[in-house]
Amino acid sequence: MNTTKQNKPKLKITAQSIGPIMSIDAALSEEKRNLIFARNGTGKSFIARSLRMLDKAALSEMDTVKIPDFLVSEESDGVGSFALYEDEKCIGRIELNTSTKTTSILEPSYIFHVFSEDYVDENLRNKLESLDGNITHEIVVGKDNAELDEKQKLLDETAAKLKEARSDLDAEYVIGKNLHQKKFGIRASLGAFKALTTDIYFQDQTYAPDGSAETLDKLLKQYELFKSIPQETDQPVPFAAPEFVIDMNSIASALQAVTSPSSVARTFRDKIASDPSFFEAGLHKHRAAPDNCPFCTQDMGDVAMTAVDAYAKYFDDKEAQEIKRINRMISNLDSVVLGLDTWLSRYLQNARRYDALKTYFPSCSSSVVLDPSKIVQGLKSDVASLQSSLREKLNSLSSVLPMPDIAWNKTQASISSLVFEANELIDALNKLVENSDEERKSIQNKSCKAFEITFFGDNKDKIDDIRAFTADIARLSAEVAEIRKSHGDRAQARDRVVETFSLLLGRFFGDRYTFDAESFKVRRKDMEIRRGSDRTLSDGEKAALAFCYFIAQTHLRVASNEDYEKVYFVFDDPVTSMSFDFVYSIIQALKLLRINKDGEIQFNLNSDVHRPKMLILTHNNYFFNVVSTNNVVSKSGLFQLVPGATAHRLVSQKSFATPHLLQLKHVAEVANKTIAPDHTTPNAIRSVVEGMWKFCRPDLTDFDGFLRYLIEQYEIEIKSVLINHFSHHTGFDMLPDSEDISLAASEALRVVEILASGQLKNVQS
Repeated sequence: MNTTKQNKPKLKITAQSIGPIMSIDAALSEEKRNLIFARNGTGKSFIARSLRMLDKAALSEMDTVKIPDFLVSEESDGVGSFALYEDEKCIGRIELNTSTKTTSILEPSYIFHVFSEDYVDENLRNKLESLDGNITHEIVVGKDNAELDEKQKLLDETAAKLKEARSDLDAEYVIGKNLHQKKFGIRASLGAFKALTTDIYFQDQTYAPDGSAETLDKLLKQYELFKSIPQETDQPVPFAAPEFVIDMNSIASALQAVTSPSSVARTFRDKIASDPSFFEAGLHKHRAAPDNCPFCTQDMGDVAMTAVDAYAKYFDDKEAQEIKRINRMISNLDSVVLGLDTWLSRYLQNARRYDALKTYFPSCSSSVVLDPSKIVQGLKSDVASLQSSLREKLNSLSSVLPMPDIAWNKTQASISSLVFEANELIDALNKLVENSDEERKSIQNKSCKAFEITFFGDNKDKIDDIRAFTADIARLSAEVAEIRKSHGDRAQARDRVVETFSLLLGRFFGDRYTFDAESFKVRRKDMEIRRGSDRTLSDGEKAALAFCYFIAQTHLRVASNEDYEKVYFVFDDPVTSMSFDFVYSIIQALKLLRINKDGEIQFNLNSDVHRPKMLILTHNNYFFNVVSTNNVVSKSGLFQLVPGATAHRLVSQKSFATPHLLQLKHVAEVANKTIAPDHTTPNAIRSVVEGMWKFCRPDLTDFDGFLRYLIEQYEIEIKSVLINHFSHHTGFDMLPDSEDISLAASEALRVVEILASGQLKNVQS
């Protein structure tokens, strides 16, 4: 009978601002065991440390206040996160904040047991002769019990309902999410879209939708409008405030000036005032004999008449000049009014362009370029007041008129302020037009939040059911655990630790080291290590003993035999400072590790015995290659952690990574300027070029001969001094110029392209 193969969930790692990892969202395989290879400094240890936060036993021994500073990137805003998923299901998550010194940890779905340098340092290094044997932990092994069976059956049924309900909800969510992505043209890399998951509805705190968020329909209309922006847009331009200079002092002077016959004849009045009796006598004689001058008795003929005419013309000229000056002022003020009208017309036309364009950009849609018409009208009223006073003056040149009470400078300041605010809005809109991606992302980010809220509203009953199932499972699990505590048979964890540790010591060391169960001490050929482990054991032996004890401590992580299937092993470089025999022993132990239904840890290839899940991290080329070739981890479970400019990736390494391939990859990345050269680059260049010599032209007797061949045949002149000397004995303080190293890397890559281009496919895959 044909059966459909059940899809297994893929393991996935996501992180933000963890050590050198600014961002990662990458899947591994669906295999039970995955391995991540990484070069030094790329963040492998920070992944291991983050995973160790999911190890409850390890976490209980830490100062949680220090954890955020220990993990979060120094280049970040102080907030970091790390999560592990199986498909869409989060199986462990930590949230970190260096400002508040807080660490939030989502209850892991597995019992994580993490082996790392931190574990060795804190628990075992130089302590192997004084291990803590005061173990009171017991493991429930269970026995027939009707109440337990009934509760367990109900628990299993509820768990099955939860799994089905959650699976249905997640499937519906994925369909809706994909449709939403298509509607809004969202790239998969958008942060808010990547963060969309049903997990948000099942946090400890009940989900509460944001009532102020915009609706999906409204955002979709905004997005459709945004997409319709014409290629050629009539953009508004920043505008200058009107600047019209009015000579207030001249106007005030004109209004106060007096132009009259008496003012013109002031000279005559002054003379009369100096000797009034003389002029009175003269006037008396003039009345008696009007044809003769009363002062000199001469004829009042042409000379006298000419003088009188001159005075009359003088008066007429002064009056004309004043009238002309006042008319010119009135005309200038007419020009000011015309200029204000012209400026206002252009300004309003510019504002209309703004209003037409802002409708495409929701972030600007409510912004208003203020209308200056009222202010302009105020300026025109001021001008009209001035003109009215000047016209009144024309009708009464001999009168002194007051200056109108106007606030010209204050009103001009108001319009300048209004124009400044308008220009800020115009600049902001034009920037959005020039960089429309930001506005698109803003709409898309808001739409993701709206999708989250809408989905919750549409599926609230289903979500409530799932939360109820989860609560029931927690209650039933506690009841089952309590029944097991009171009714189940128990095994002493200490006995199991001793049994497993002794088994592993025999596999690793033969009879060289043994374990005394009563004293709980490692012995050398059944004798006490009197000098202490720190002065007796090599670093490799200490690491191997630590590995053995770590496996034995698995028994301290479980509460019942059923829990063994929940154990998730994490190994971070378990072969540090080890010789070949220890490396091989550890690799064999990882390959053969099994746990039977009675909680016994075994080492065999029995396919009927539980093979625990495992994640291995390493920067050791040799370990990686041996693990790969011995099928400890299947080919599909091999990955390399690769740093990028903004995000790390996990690249499949289905073909095991030889040192040559890794060095070639490094050289290619330097040549393509994907990464900067470092102190290992010259050695990698030399290794790559030497590999081409050995495999492609072994007929050339020495390396220098191969370099000459490259020059003569292909005009490739690799900096032989750099790769011959720096790769062997030159000090770091003599590091060549990075451009020289990059050039040498490019030349080495050309050699591979010419002589063995097929190798580059492995690098690029």
